[in-house]
Amino acid sequence: MKRMYWLALFIVLGACTPEVGSERWCEKLQQTSKSSWSFDDGVAYTKHCLVSQMTVGSEGWCEKLAEKPKSDWTVEETRGYARYCVVRMPDSDEQ
Repeated sequence: MKRMYWLALFIVLGACTPEVGSERWCEKLQQTSKSSWSFDDGVAYTKHCLVSQMTVGSEGWCEKLAEKPKSDWTVEETRGYARYCVVRMPDSDEQ
């Protein structure tokens, strides 16, 4: 029973955080101090929010990913494509 509780808690808390590279994530990171960013946060922010303007879930991101062979997709790309390009689910904070 405890396992079920912890699993449910993990799923609920995981659903509340914006996906790395999404528009909501970029906005959240802009509001935090750069000194608290991890190296990975900085790389992802530069890639998704500044350089390519290809935030996860944007139309351009969906089109670019659709052109890429599905065998080359990462797990994160597959999940993001299903969430934003097929189902078009909003971030949990926007509901």
